[in-house]
Amino acid sequence: MKTEKPIVRLVQGIHRNMNVVFIRFKFNEAVAALVKPLGAIYSKTNKCWYIPRSVFKFDDFKSRLENDVNIVFSPKKKDREKETETEVKPQKETFQLGNNKTVRFETNVKEGIIYIRFVYDPKVVNDLRRLQRSWYHPGAKVWSVPNTEDHREEIGLIFKTWNYTIIEKNTEELFERVQSYKKKPQINLVPQKYIQQLILENKSQRTIEIYSSFLNQYINHFKPLPPDSILIDDIRAYILYQREVLGYSTSYQNQLISTLKSFYRVMYKRELNYDAIPRPKKARTLPKVIAKQQIEKMIGLQTNLKHRLILAMLYGCGLRLNELISLEIKHINYNNNSILIVCGKGRKDRRIPLPKSILPLLQKYIKSYLPEKYLFNGTTQIKYSNTSVQHVVKNAAIAAGIPIKVTPHTLRHCYATHMLEKGVDLRYIQELLGHQSSKTTEIYTHVSNRQLNELGNPLDDISF
Repeated sequence: MKTEKPIVRLVQGIHRNMNVVFIRFKFNEAVAALVKPLGAIYSKTNKCWYIPRSVFKFDDFKSRLENDVNIVFSPKKKDREKETETEVKPQKETFQLGNNKTVRFETNVKEGIIYIRFVYDPKVVNDLRRLQRSWYHPGAKVWSVPNTEDHREEIGLIFKTWNYTIIEKNTEELFERVQSYKKKPQINLVPQKYIQQLILENKSQRTIEIYSSFLNQYINHFKPLPPDSILIDDIRAYILYQREVLGYSTSYQNQLISTLKSFYRVMYKRELNYDAIPRPKKARTLPKVIAKQQIEKMIGLQTNLKHRLILAMLYGCGLRLNELISLEIKHINYNNNSILIVCGKGRKDRRIPLPKSILPLLQKYIKSYLPEKYLFNGTTQIKYSNTSVQHVVKNAAIAAGIPIKVTPHTLRHCYATHMLEKGVDLRYIQELLGHQSSKTTEIYTHVSNRQLNELGNPLDDISF
């Protein structure tokens, strides 16, 4: 008796605010074993497998399964009634393809915010990320930007470029929804034993925080499945999802792989196979640098004394963000105008010069704010928070009219590049920045205008 092939249905739909292809079939371990290596992820909500549309390749899917299954597309109702197998009904499509895509701008006038809702599209997401002060709220699955004329013009242009129809309305609903997600406490599923091991390995507090964050997202993604029962193909699919669908960088992917390898080694004495989970090749991108005049404008426009000093210290001392907020008053030596950086990156100490021009501003700040232990104190905690410093820098750049995104680390890049342009030796800059390898510091030679101008050009030697 001839055995009929299992039926696999491919249905386009939406899952987790992104376009996906649902793969529906009656439970069959053999079919599941064929689907998983193609990057399919199991959805407990829809009780079926799915692949993000951005990475779904039909030719690969067909060549892998056509000999073992019958592939059917979006079945009609009368065809479904003929089938005897039990399966979950596909979700009703809530979006349209082609030129009929829509985006909703929901404005909260009171808070001065525009909330943006649309079906996930990587091209649009990349454009939104480039906007100053744009923010994604994963809980509410919406983007937000300040409600200004410039932002309205920019986001309108983005969606019109990709053929979206814009629907605008005023609402309080989305604002309340975003706020409610912010108030919800996150459940931490990271095992305490793993945290203790990281502490015993003398990992920095920042490394522990990053590993914990990555791991908590990973465990929550697969729960209630325990981590030791997650297959290598599922881990690969998860990493692919983070990279191709959510659009995270190779640096993010590397950190995620380091976290997972560390976790499985510590908790389950299991080494993740390198060939199965390879590390991505790092891109050698040049650091973003802005002109001295722009930095002068950023500092000069600040009326808040603390904010002014934060910008001056980041640029004038080339500090990392964590080094700035961890700086204690006792580590500032006024006798020889120097600062001791204790336990910088890699748990290394170093001494750097304190610019003479910063002394009046520093003394005025200490006299006004009376900090006790750390130079920069927060209102509800001992240290000033990372986020607060990032906002200070971001808002200062916007006020100065700088078109690119400026972060605290951008000012550190500027410090190194401008020192090189002043003629300071590269080896000395390496020591000031606390780089372990000279290769890390050498990247600034590629962005130094002085070095580029000194090269000359053969075209300058001829007349035409």
